Amino acid sequence: MLVAFLGCELGWSQSALRHLYFNSTENIVALDFETQPPTVQYTGVGSGGSVGEGLAHLEDSTGTVVLWVNAGGVYDRNGDLMPGSVGIFADPSATEIAICPVPGDLSRYFLIYNQLRSDNQEHSPLFYSIVDLAQRNGAGDVTELNQSLDARSHGEGLEVVPIPCSDDYWVLAYRRYEGFVRFRVTATGLGTAELIAPFDAAQSGGRGELDYYQGRLGYAVAYRQRIWVGDFEPETGDVRRARSVSFLSYVSPTKFQDTGMYGLEFSPDGTKVYCTDFNNRDLFGNVVNPNLFCYDLVTDEIRSWTVPLVTQGCTGTPQGLGQIELASDGRLYVTQVGGCAITVIHQPDSVAPTFTIIPVGMPLSLGISDQIQAPVLRPFRVVADQQLCAGDATTLWATGGLAYQWTPAAGLSDPTSARPVARPLETTVYTVRVDRGNGCADSARVRIAVSPLPTLAMDDLVVCTGDSVALPVEWQAHVTYQLTHADSVWSLPSSQFLAAPGVYTLTATNEAGCAVADTFEVRQHLGSSAGLPSERMFCGPPPYVLGGSKEPNVTYRWSTGATTPTIEADSSGLYWLEATNGLCTVRDTVYVTIAVPPRSYNVITPNGDGRNEFLDFGRLAPSSGLFIYNRWGKQVYVSNNYQNDWQARNTAGEPLPGGVYYYFLHLNSDCGDSFKGWVEVVR
Repeated sequence: MLVAFLGCELGWSQSALRHLYFNSTENIVALDFETQPPTVQYTGVGSGGSVGEGLAHLEDSTGTVVLWVNAGGVYDRNGDLMPGSVGIFADPSATEIAICPVPGDLSRYFLIYNQLRSDNQEHSPLFYSIVDLAQRNGAGDVTELNQSLDARSHGEGLEVVPIPCSDDYWVLAYRRYEGFVRFRVTATGLGTAELIAPFDAAQSGGRGELDYYQGRLGYAVAYRQRIWVGDFEPETGDVRRARSVSFLSYVSPTKFQDTGMYGLEFSPDGTKVYCTDFNNRDLFGNVVNPNLFCYDLVTDEIRSWTVPLVTQGCTGTPQGLGQIELASDGRLYVTQVGGCAITVIHQPDSVAPTFTIIPVGMPLSLGISDQIQAPVLRPFRVVADQQLCAGDATTLWATGGLAYQWTPAAGLSDPTSARPVARPLETTVYTVRVDRGNGCADSARVRIAVSPLPTLAMDDLVVCTGDSVALPVEWQAHVTYQLTHADSVWSLPSSQFLAAPGVYTLTATNEAGCAVADTFEVRQHLGSSAGLPSERMFCGPPPYVLGGSKEPNVTYRWSTGATTPTIEADSSGLYWLEATNGLCTVRDTVYVTIAVPPRSYNVITPNGDGRNEFLDFGRLAPSSGLFIYNRWGKQVYVSNNYQNDWQARNTAGEPLPGGVYYYFLHLNSDCGDSFKGWVEVVR
């Protein structure tokens, strides 16, 4: 079971993964890690059998699932079955399905799986199919179905590992009774199998989960109380320090089978390996003895836990624990086989992890979609040369690296990003150096040509009644002009006289396609502005003066009857001023507030009875700030435009407990008064 990550952003790996899929015979479940806790989603598709194991999915660089696959076929980004996948040999009781990119190809992927031709696995060859995401208008389809990879019998665990300093991959598998094998995946296809580590899983055949993480390889030996671990070198494909780790057997007269190691995953720091018992119930259906184990690769210590299975709300028959996967939040997620929940292992690096559950209301089976547990590098690619207009920006990109360095840094949002935004002031050649890991590097150059903008500067125009005005523009050669106003469009240059008031936009475009636009307003009448704001607050002693200096040839009339440029307000309220210059008269209205200290209350009772619900200071100036603190001095509420609406809730809107709170009120007034006090919340 494998998930890869698709897109032009690379260096993608487990940490970028957004989803996990959990197999179910009734309704396959997905977790979306864009939220925390993750959101439970349902596919509406079952495993296609009496059990559900192998499962894989593929995401693009935004975390969108572009395909997922189980034994029933391959499903596209819309959840529709790809028609070319009908009849796929993948078996619902085979542990894993692997997805591997076709090296050097951004749209094609290998699907690798077992065909189980007998219940005892005596004949379980490996097959592959190829998905091309360019098919069906980008929805994808299977173009090659059920191609033979290796006709010999293999166990059900599969893993894909990128090869450093290369576009190639290793596909790892277990060949029954012999050991672990590798297939090199190149641009020409899948290579032949090579034995890299002898190991005999005995008559169990090898049915557990195979996992690679940070240079280590692990395998759960189903139907046996042991796992296999070793160091895997992705550069060479070799295995070192291989060993088998046994766990206590919990056979009893009331238990169906011996400990069945099945799921396996490494902790985020790579020092521990967790594994599960997939059949941990007695004859009465009860979970008995430990079903989750942890082997410390540093100290050789083994720890175990008995994790209960959840069946409330669904009709599952509890059996044990299935596969384990490391998610993007650093936690391990375990499927409850026959249970109706997902077990979450918190602090898996710790010697004392904790556990929670995510109910899904659906009986789950054994499988979880896996991911490539190492950086997966796309082929080294660089954006083509670009042409920009001065002041514009473009996104540069390079693929195929673990780290990036762009030079020069001038004009780049982040010279170490795989996708920096470039806004150069002049034509610039950027060089990107890409670290592909293990001492491998590549470099390339990108030229960004910058074309200058036409020059354009417009001022507002004033037109008196009955008159018009010419458009004052210095027309430039090799530049086209367009003027728009309301629904009208004019191509310029031409003799253009404007009389209609309103907003106009003049656009100038040069031969490089670079355009600049300037908006200006044509105002009718040569008039005067009364110059009053919409609101005015006074604080302190009078006089409270409204208005300004007298303008030539302008007469004034106030709502009070005064004809002077200024008056003194004597009370709060609405005032207006008319200013007349010839035929032009304008009126401005101002609401005057003569500030008085805000009233305050020391008790509010936000109990919903409509009385004394809010902390009300009376009329406040706009943008007055209120800050509320609890008795320990912690800020619990802030408003930068307080509207007398605090109802004993924190800034997030959650109710606060009763008690004494302290406030700081800053009035947005000319004098900038501030007030402190306290208020008791009685609930």
